[in-house]
Amino acid sequence: MVCTWRRMAYYHPYPSVPSVTTVLLISAVTLSLLIWSFSIRPYYRKDATWGSTPLGLRTGMISNGTLPFLYALALKMNPISWLTGISHERLQIYHQWLARIALLFAWIHSIAFLIDDSRPGPPWEMLKKWWTYSPWCYDTGVAALIAMSWLLLSSTRVVRDAGYQFFYLNHIASNCLFLGFYFAHTDDMMHSWRWLWPVVGVWVGSTLGKWVRSGLFVGRGRVVGAQRGYLRIEVEVPRRFRAKAGQHVFLRFPTLRGWQSHPFTIASDRQEEQDSDITHRNLLFLIREAKGLTRTLANAVRSKPGGEQILDLPVILDGPYGSTWKLASYDAVLLIAGGAGISFVLPLLQDLARKRGRHDADFFCQRVQLVWAM
Repeated sequence: MVCTWRRMAYYHPYPSVPSVTTVLLISAVTLSLLIWSFSIRPYYRKDATWGSTPLGLRTGMISNGTLPFLYALALKMNPISWLTGISHERLQIYHQWLARIALLFAWIHSIAFLIDDSRPGPPWEMLKKWWTYSPWCYDTGVAALIAMSWLLLSSTRVVRDAGYQFFYLNHIASNCLFLGFYFAHTDDMMHSWRWLWPVVGVWVGSTLGKWVRSGLFVGRGRVVGAQRGYLRIEVEVPRRFRAKAGQHVFLRFPTLRGWQSHPFTIASDRQEEQDSDITHRNLLFLIREAKGLTRTLANAVRSKPGGEQILDLPVILDGPYGSTWKLASYDAVLLIAGGAGISFVLPLLQDLARKRGRHDADFFCQRVQLVWAM
């Protein structure tokens, strides 16, 4: 009761704010595109026979031009990360905001055409025309705009937290619908497909690349039941597999919900670097039972006959992903973890101990403090 009251009375969540650099970059891009769109006049032709609205065409092509970058920023394997060395999770903030920018200009494009085709009457005259005579490009354009808007609405944090698997599957299905309608809507007018085929190429290339890389790391996994709703997973990988402290991988269990892959932090990387005869080593994961895949794993372990809390099964591994920190360059390090969060802190602690034992030249850490709240 006391904990519940403290949670209700004292807990005040603060909204996360992007870094100053991110805010300035996103603001500069948005402002520049808006100035480019609205500073050039006229917005509309004097007569429809002179051609479509310049404002509608311009904003439509701006939205079209953002798509290759939008899709590249969304993928775990993407050319932007290869070129810059920035991990995909740090690029997600740019993917989210670029999606908002693309949708903004798509709506401006649609409204501009709605006003243009209804002239000289009010905008709702266009709705009457659309009801009686609906061109193919309008039908597909409205469908693409609805799919694009739904993609943004269904990607909010509330939806992701309520059901990540729904978000993931919905994101893929809605993207396929959007691209199908958008290809039909643009019909390569003004060479618009020059921006769309790179979208398909980046998406397909990333998917194939993940499949190929995952196929290189297919091994055996062992799930061991633990107390208080925690599971211990050991995955055998080839010695050539390399991961840094704090990185994570995506695990897929073909015999248990094989269509899903979930991220798990590598809690320990058991490797004897001095022994050249070792061909494989084990990665250790400590996870807390929740909904979905982790509960399926826990139930499979508990269902073993004779009370044996061990389950052996094949595992497909994709990764590693994630950024790392050079903690050894600091004088003092404070590590804080709660519950299963120790799986992220533990490899950082092991890395510090390993570097201290090797007397690395870049090791300056004098004090390490670990706080683990259970």
